[in-house]
Amino acid sequence: MLYIHLLTIALLLIAVGTLFFWDKLLPTTTTQPDLHQSTLSKNHLQSLDGLRGLLASFVFLHHAMIWYFYIQNGVWQSPPSSLFYYFGSGSVLMFFMITAFLFFSKITSNANSRNFDWLRLYVSRFLRIAPLYLFAVFIMFGFVAYETNFILIDDIAELRENAIHWLFFGLLSLQDLNGISGMLIFAGVVWTLPHEWGFYFLLPIWGLLYRIKTPKILYFIAILGIFFAAKNKIYLPFLLGMLSVYLYQLGFVQALAKRTIGSFIVIASCSLPILLSLDPVDWQAQVFLLIAFTLIIAGNNLLGLLSARPLRRLGDISFSIYLLHPLVLYCTMKFIIGMERAQELSPVEYIGIIFILTPILISIAFFTYRWIESPAINSVNLWTKKIRGFKGLIFQKQ
Repeated sequence: MLYIHLLTIALLLIAVGTLFFWDKLLPTTTTQPDLHQSTLSKNHLQSLDGLRGLLASFVFLHHAMIWYFYIQNGVWQSPPSSLFYYFGSGSVLMFFMITAFLFFSKITSNANSRNFDWLRLYVSRFLRIAPLYLFAVFIMFGFVAYETNFILIDDIAELRENAIHWLFFGLLSLQDLNGISGMLIFAGVVWTLPHEWGFYFLLPIWGLLYRIKTPKILYFIAILGIFFAAKNKIYLPFLLGMLSVYLYQLGFVQALAKRTIGSFIVIASCSLPILLSLDPVDWQAQVFLLIAFTLIIAGNNLLGLLSARPLRRLGDISFSIYLLHPLVLYCTMKFIIGMERAQELSPVEYIGIIFILTPILISIAFFTYRWIESPAINSVNLWTKKIRGFKGLIFQKQ
């Protein structure tokens, strides 16, 4: 178990070191949390930035481990290591908590408001997800074309329909493309998108409950949210994230978060589900994760680790890391090394390849954030203004 922890630390150091190199060469301003229409403190959210960086890196390690065994036996399944299993499932559950916390806090902090900018909220969500997602999907299309030697295998109508489904940001069912599993290329990470969209679509319902002025057109979005919620059936991490909005404001929680013992409680809360062999989807495991998450958003920074600039910068590019790391792994194993040669790799050789891929992935994520994500994020106000001007009668700021 010790070597697994040392491997994780070493890979994180490589990731941070790579990002430090690019930051020095091409300085980039750290993106501040989007506090539009929220009373949340930037100081409280600094630790959250570092947490996002850790979680995205853990998901990469999770799938790197899965790929090793997939190469050996051709079966895509959870890694045998409980720690690496939690690196994937536990990290995704915390990502869901982050989503719920950030956006439900916008609702609660604007209760009884007649000035809540619903249009800007949805424009920001679309521009946060769609540009990078489309970039990744078109790379996936390229992989499929290359792997099938640019030969049409599926019926053209079926290929067109499946391709269109992939272009709808995870809102439609995702099928194989020209005989190739797109989900394998993405290591399945896109399964989280319908759950995220479902939560965003449900926000108007919470807005009504908190007496926020809500345009009637958003009722249709709420109905869509109910449909996704009924279909996806993953509720608990979102509900716990919403609960954390109230828990982190408690005086004793904030006092505990500022003390050294708070860091040890965070570590213990993340470790106990693994030591007790709890499945991440079990409610007991998620309650442990909630304890850790609540202390982090209350300001605990794990003895300064989460609030350190390198880890917060890793949080900036976390979506690029999350969405693009499967493409890097797939391209390496399928096209560069080749599956037959990869089967002959010893564990040490495979780990060496992951060490090489880590700075490559971080470099790619740095530039996709710089050239795709950041410009889209910075254009939210512009596009909101344009859409409001074009559709002022439907989406007017009330």
